[in-house]
Amino acid sequence: IIMACVFSALLAILWKKNKLILPIIYPPLKEMLGKNYLAFICFLFIQALVIVVSIHALAFPLFEWDAFAIWGLKAKVLALESLRYPSEYFYDHSLSYSHQDYPLLFPFLVSGVYGAIGYVDDQVGKIVLPLLYISFGLLVYSGLRWQITRNQAAALTAFLMEIPVLLRWAGAGYADLALTMYYAGSIFFLLKWLREEIYSDLSMAILFSVFCFFTKKEGIGLSIINVIGIGLFSINHFS
Repeated sequence: IIMACVFSALLAILWKKNKLILPIIYPPLKEMLGKNYLAFICFLFIQALVIVVSIHALAFPLFEWDAFAIWGLKAKVLALESLRYPSEYFYDHSLSYSHQDYPLLFPFLVSGVYGAIGYVDDQVGKIVLPLLYISFGLLVYSGLRWQITRNQAAALTAFLMEIPVLLRWAGAGYADLALTMYYAGSIFFLLKWLREEIYSDLSMAILFSVFCFFTKKEGIGLSIINVIGIGLFSINHFS
């Protein structure tokens, strides 16, 4: 409440001194219907896809088997027993169906939601899924926009985000969406580093590769391939 009052007072002072600049979220309609007409249509289409994924994620509990028995169970264990060592879950052979050896980054994301709201709720915990889906779209668009026009990048991003297999599993509660987003980020920043030789891009590529490593077992192989690629290109660069 105090922060809101201070912020409101600052806005009032800026408005009084005619220094308040209102952001323009959407450019004028005439401009949108000009060169960027296709991008605008694709943006609306992507918004509809995000709504579909959000409904799938937040309007239903965990009902997919792997989501419920593997990733959802691990998130509950981390939320309820995260301070216990060793946790009995990871050594209970009767729970081997939940693949206790799977990486834990995605369950940590969900358990973080549980920690924020103060209780375990499968349905609310899936709020991370629409955010990952949006992040994936932004990464793809950024990578495409780096090389092609706005209309082309928006169209290809929309086509990719509406692929049935991605749309089907994006809100189900699996770790595949997180792995896809992290791997897309690692490839994008790796390519940027190779082209522009900006070492912050290399750092981001390594970071996303580490995220892949701790998300799924498939991500371990993908991150190893990235590390080998980075090593080979580094040798070629410094030789």
